[in-house]
Amino acid sequence: MPIKIEKDNRLKHIRLMITERCNLNCKYCYLINKEQKDMELETAKKSVDLLFDQPGRYKEIYFFGGEPLIRFDTIKKVIEYAEQEKIKKNKIIDYELNTNGLLITKDILDFLRQYKVRIAFSIDGKQDTFIGLRGTKEQYSQIINNLKLTIKHNNEQARVRATIHPTKVQNLFFNFEYLYDLGINKIAIGPAQGIMWEKQQIKDFHININKIIDFYLDKIRKNKIFYVTFISEYIDCLTREDKERSLCYLGEGLNIEVDGNFTACSYCGQLAKNPKLTQLMNIGHINKGIDQEKIKYFLNYLICQDFDLNCKECKPLLCNHICFVYSPNGEKYPLEFMTNHYKTRKVMYLAVKNMYKNLIKNKEYNTIRKIISISKNMSVKNYNKKFS
Repeated sequence: MPIKIEKDNRLKHIRLMITERCNLNCKYCYLINKEQKDMELETAKKSVDLLFDQPGRYKEIYFFGGEPLIRFDTIKKVIEYAEQEKIKKNKIIDYELNTNGLLITKDILDFLRQYKVRIAFSIDGKQDTFIGLRGTKEQYSQIINNLKLTIKHNNEQARVRATIHPTKVQNLFFNFEYLYDLGINKIAIGPAQGIMWEKQQIKDFHININKIIDFYLDKIRKNKIFYVTFISEYIDCLTREDKERSLCYLGEGLNIEVDGNFTACSYCGQLAKNPKLTQLMNIGHINKGIDQEKIKYFLNYLICQDFDLNCKECKPLLCNHICFVYSPNGEKYPLEFMTNHYKTRKVMYLAVKNMYKNLIKNKEYNTIRKIISISKNMSVKNYNKKFS
C-alpha cells in the first residue's frame, strides 16, 4: 500500500543518502561516527515510488552522502528507474548531485547532462583554504580540474557550495571571487556548524559578507546572471507577503537515510545516531510509513521555546534557520555553539536587509527587480527549463 503524506505536507522532493562513505576527511563534516554503509538499490527505488505516489506533478531527487559518486552505479540505476516511472505516473522530475568532485569523469558528466542533473560541487575556495581542512594539494588540483571540465561540458548545471570555517574567514571574499572567476555564477555559502567563532572572526565574517554583497551588486547592475543563495533567500524573505513561512522543507521534502529511515534533514539523520534521540529523530521508515505527528512537532518548534536570543531585529526570519538541530534539546551542540551559529546567520541577514534598504532609498527598483527575477529563474523549479 502506498505511503500517504497529509495534504498540507505535499512531498515535492527527497534527499537520498546514497552512501556514508567518503574519499575526503573534512574537519567540519556533519557526519557523526562515519560508517561504511551504502543505500541498497531496492530502498532507493521504494523512495522514488514514495515520491511519485504523492500528489503534484513536479518532483525532485537529491543525491547526498558521504560522497555519492562512490556509488555512481546506484545513482545511475535510480535515475534510469525514475525516468521509466515518471512516464507511467505523468511526473516531471529534476535531479541534483552534491559532490566533492574528486571522482568526476567525462563519462559521468555525459550521463548527468543527458538527464539534466544539477551538479553542486563542495569547494570552499583556493588551495590554501582546502589544505588543512579537507585534503591534500593533489586532491585539490584534481577537484579544480574536474570543476573546469564540468563547466566546459555541463556549464548550466554547475554550482558551488562553500563552507566557511572561522579559521579561514579572512579569505572568504577572495575565495568567493576566485570561484566566480572560474566561471561559477551560482554560489551557496554557509558557516561551518558546531564550531566556535571568536568575536573577531564574526567581525571578519561581517566585513567579508559586505564585500560579497558589493561584488554581487556590481555584477547585477552590469546585467550579469549571478545567483548567491543567502542573498536570494533573504531577499525572498524581505519581499514576500508570507513572512512567517518556514524555510524548513520538512513535509515538502524528506531525508532518507542509507537504512531507509526517514528524518527531517541530513543533520537530523546524524542526531538519530544518538540513542537518546533516535526515537524522536526518526520520523518513519520506507517500509512502515511516516509519523505525521512528528512532522508537526518539527515544523512547530521555535528555538525561543528554550531560551531568548534577543532576535527583535530579525524575527521571524532567523528562527527559520535555527531549528531543533541547534537547540539544547538537540544535544549535538553546546549553547555557545548554537549562539555563534545564530550570530553568523544574523550577520548575513542584516547585511542583505541593509542592502535592500539602500536600494529602496536610492530608488534602484530595477536592480531589485533583477535580483528577484534571477532568484526565481534560478530556483530549482524553473532551472531546467533552459534544457527543454
